[in-house]
Amino acid sequence: AVTGVVGTAMDVTALKRVEDALRASRQLLQTVFDMIPLWVFVKDRDRRLVIVNRRMAADHGLSPLEAPRGAPHFLSAALTAEQTANFRALDRRVLETGEQVEQASCEATLPNGESRRQRTIRVPLRDEQGAISGFLGVIEDISLAREMERMKSEFTAGGGPGTPHPAPPRPRCAGPCLGGPARR
Repeated sequence: AVTGVVGTAMDVTALKRVEDALRASRQLLQTVFDMIPLWVFVKDRDRRLVIVNRRMAADHGLSPLEAPRGAPHFLSAALTAEQTANFRALDRRVLETGEQVEQASCEATLPNGESRRQRTIRVPLRDEQGAISGFLGVIEDISLAREMERMKSEFTAGGGPGTPHPAPPRPRCAGPCLGGPARR
C-alpha cells in the first residue's frame, strides 16, 4: 500500500518570461533584417550560418527559415572555386583581425547562373567578455550601378572628348512649382 507521495514543485514563471523575451527579441531581429533591401547574414565563430534575411534567402529560392543553418557558405553550390576562396578569406580576415572588412567589388554567381558584382562588408560580433563570437555580413548588389556608370561614361564620351551635352529644356509652370516662380 502507498503510504505517502513525495513531490517537487518549481516555479518556472521567471524562466517562461525569459524564454518569451528571447523569442520576441529574435523575432524583432528577423523583422529588422527582413526590411533591409540588401543581403544580410550572421555567421558564428566557425563560419556557420546563424541567420539570413528574407532578401538573401529569396534570391536563392528559399525562405529565411529554409536557409541551411550551420552551412559553411550559403552560396557554395553556385560560386566558382575562386569566388568561394575569396569569401572564405573575407570571413577568416574579419575573425582574425577583429576589424571590419570591406570589399568594394567582387563577382558572385547566383544559383540561376547569373553573375553579379557585389560590395561586401563584414563586422565582428563580440560576446560579453569582448571575444569575437562571429560576424555580421551585408552584401549589396552593385551590378546595376556599375552598368549605369558604364553607360554614363559611354554617353559622355559619345560626343568626343570635352563635347558638352546640352541640358534638356526646363518645363514652364502654369502656377507655383518647385524651382521657379509662378507664371502670370
